[in-house]
Amino acid sequence: MKMKGLLLRSMGSADETNSYYAHLAATYPDRKWISKAWWTYIDEEIQYASAVKVLTEALRRDPLNENLLSYYYGTCLWTGSECPPLFPERRTSYPELSCQDALELMGEHFDYLGDKLLEAGLRTVGELYEQEYERSKYGIQALHLGQTAALQGDPSNSAERFIVVNRVFDCIFPEKYICPLYIAQPGDDPEKRVQANIFTSELRRNLVDLAHVHLN
Repeated sequence: MKMKGLLLRSMGSADETNSYYAHLAATYPDRKWISKAWWTYIDEEIQYASAVKVLTEALRRDPLNENLLSYYYGTCLWTGSECPPLFPERRTSYPELSCQDALELMGEHFDYLGDKLLEAGLRTVGELYEQEYERSKYGIQALHLGQTAALQGDPSNSAERFIVVNRVFDCIFPEKYICPLYIAQPGDDPEKRVQANIFTSELRRNLVDLAHVHLN
């Protein structure tokens, strides 16, 4: 398997090579050399756009494959706004969640918010965010990142929380705020470019797709 991977890297197309490693990753999730070889190839050849296309197709066929999810998140993160939609045809079927309902659910999912409400003498999470808007913006960004990690680690138990947090993110950032950490410029180093893609709408919508798959 290793030799075939090396031969494909030197002689095959990017799509063929990425498809091969995607198949290995799904078939042998415990073999660490596969992920190392795949990511080395992607980094060396800058094949993120090709890899995310292959992974999107793989997850559409097998959306409950948690091993593929971590690969998918990394490549979609790298490609940013160019990351293709995962399940666009399903999105009109998702239950609508109002901003007010999402804020109320936040209080149910995260106990510490209830303590903050008591300390501030407030009744709802919505009032808390209205009163501490600037600090709340950074808080919801941190929550979103935490729930993104949880979704990758245990989607079946974190999907509902992720949907709630992502909806609150949209409510708090009606201007479709992208990222508080960096604004990537041409010529910036790769890490900075990746950080600038963390909250792109394409990535978040695709993670919502995956969360709904695990809920249904």
